[in-house]
Amino acid sequence: MLNKKEKSNQFKSDLRSIKRWRKEIEEINYELIKVANDLLGVSSPVIKQIYVREGSRSNTSSHKLILMDQEQRLINERKRLRGNIDVTLLRLERVKNERDKQMIEELYLNHRKKDEYVANQYGYSKQGMYKKIENIINDIY
Repeated sequence: MLNKKEKSNQFKSDLRSIKRWRKEIEEINYELIKVANDLLGVSSPVIKQIYVREGSRSNTSSHKLILMDQEQRLINERKRLRGNIDVTLLRLERVKNERDKQMIEELYLNHRKKDEYVANQYGYSKQGMYKKIENIINDIY
């Protein structure tokens, strides 16, 4: 079981990871399109060497099984990433004060601005802003 500090750090880490997770989902979607094209028999510019185990029925059926397995693994990974994003955003929705939520989003989710700028924008010192955010995160857990 995680203590409050560990939960807080994990939540902030998850917020920072959302951008990366979304990019990974885009890459998975692209890979799924390639696999679907291979399954339908549409020719691909990349020719891959496939090794068939001895005793298999044919190269085509083995190749299709490999592609179907790859497709399922990609779908499962995409589902896991979407779940991570959904859980993190649902936790963020628990923040009652809209201004506090925006401050957390700017600092951890968008992270385009420096923390000093965000603190000044919301009327806090840098240290005061981080204390406020810790209290907010502890309230939602």
